[in-house]
Amino acid sequence: MVGALFLVGIVIGCLTVTRLGDIYGRKPLFQLGLLLHILVFSVLIFNTSIPLAMLLIFTSGYAVTMKIYIGLTYNLEMMPKQQQVIASTCQFCFESLVFVFCCFYFQHISKDWRYL
Repeated sequence: MVGALFLVGIVIGCLTVTRLGDIYGRKPLFQLGLLLHILVFSVLIFNTSIPLAMLLIFTSGYAVTMKIYIGLTYNLEMMPKQQQVIASTCQFCFESLVFVFCCFYFQHISKDWRYL
């Protein structure tokens, strides 16, 4: 259920937040998404409650919509047309490397993590 709530947050975010980016501008929603993402993961690190973890994972999926989908569009609007493909590819590659590093870190370096 925890993993599914992340995807539900993304779906609901895509249905609501992307339109708000067109109405109110992409920059404020992108900044809100970054702030929300930092706050959610700061609380999630120290969380021991499963219901709160589920709410935080849902909120994280909602914030991903603001951070990635609106942020990517905002970023690409400020670039020349011929560099947009390279910039978006680099953004997704670096994001993938962060997830790979996190998996490597928790599998090989730090053994200090817990199951929910």
